[in-house]
Amino acid sequence: MRLLSVYHDDPRVTPVDKLTADAAMFVPEEMKPEGFIGSYRLSGGLYAVGRFELSMSEFPAAWMAMFDLLEENGCKCGYGHHYEIYQNNHDEHPEKKFIVDICIPVEPV
Repeated sequence: MRLLSVYHDDPRVTPVDKLTADAAMFVPEEMKPEGFIGSYRLSGGLYAVGRFELSMSEFPAAWMAMFDLLEENGCKCGYGHHYEIYQNNHDEHPEKKFIVDICIPVEPV
């Protein structure tokens, strides 16, 4: 099972304590959600993906580094879901770090 966080705000303009997100997981298409559980498809298209090994306090800087990388390479943030895919259980990491892919939709400028 792969866990992820899907963000609905831009961390460049929304304070960290005001960001809204969904805790999510990838599921087979045939799964039918019930009750408080919902489902949706992540937006497709071109994405910039960066893999990081982070402590909890390093997440904001990693996101900013990804946005800077886009600008430095002639791209801009596109429309679509911004999300993190967690590649490990941080409790099992020797330094309790998260191995995470930060995924940002992009458009060439």
